[in-house]
Amino acid sequence: GLLRMPGWLQVAAHVLIGLSTPTSWGDACSAQWLPSVFKWPLALMWSLRTPEIGSVAMECPMYWNWFQWYVVFYVASYHYCRPAMKMVTEAIDRAGLNTQYGAIAAGGLSITIGATMAAFHYPNIALEYGAASPEFRWYYLPLEMGADMVQPCLLALAMAWFPLDLGYWGSTSMGTYIFHFYCRTHMTRNWIPAALAAVPPGVCQAVVVLLLPAAFMTLVGPVGQRVLALPRVAADYLATAAASRPPSAVPDKPLQRTTSQGSTDSTCGSGDSSPVSGATSEAWGGGD
Repeated sequence: GLLRMPGWLQVAAHVLIGLSTPTSWGDACSAQWLPSVFKWPLALMWSLRTPEIGSVAMECPMYWNWFQWYVVFYVASYHYCRPAMKMVTEAIDRAGLNTQYGAIAAGGLSITIGATMAAFHYPNIALEYGAASPEFRWYYLPLEMGADMVQPCLLALAMAWFPLDLGYWGSTSMGTYIFHFYCRTHMTRNWIPAALAAVPPGVCQAVVVLLLPAAFMTLVGPVGQRVLALPRVAADYLATAAASRPPSAVPDKPLQRTTSQGSTDSTCGSGDSSPVSGATSEAWGGGD
């Protein structure tokens, strides 16, 4: 079936979906016939947004074209991430770049790519507005997806040589990623400008810009991670509680089947499947 399509064909199919679909689809929040009690959970799941990412309006479509390109990335990663990682790591080892100096160069190049994209191509078009945007150009797609994949790969190579343990932040990155959508607009439009206005310009402002995301990752991210993990934790707790229950009482004698003549057949549960002669009342354990 469709699930047995080769990986390259699945990726191509999702690319075709991204190139041929509108900006958004399935906006339930704008439907006049839908009661508000149903709009509230839909708005919570899909977020009240417009095609401009981060903007707020009475729209909560179930499909965004810009999100489809993330689906393309995840499908491609599912099929090709491990082979690509093996190929890259082997190439790095052969080139002798798996060193401290190679890590420093990778970190600097990662920062350079991010700064260049922010200076000359911000925001992304395909990944934030979708291919249906009038500003979209076909060459934006490989540029944006390529830069957004190479930059974190270089950062991961650099951080592999970092001497400090950052496992606390790394283990809660999913909570940070998911829940930052709910406050990123307030942070970029309100919190960060207010904090920058309260300190002297220069180095102090640079420190504030770094401290605010760090505080979010330290405090909000772990809470979000635990919220996301709550269903799994609850399921494991219930499974453990069920396994720790004492076994139900087992009768000392095997269940007996009473025949219509008053005799009993004690072969039930003994493994003997021979038929019982005579009519039976099919009363197990003496009860009808």
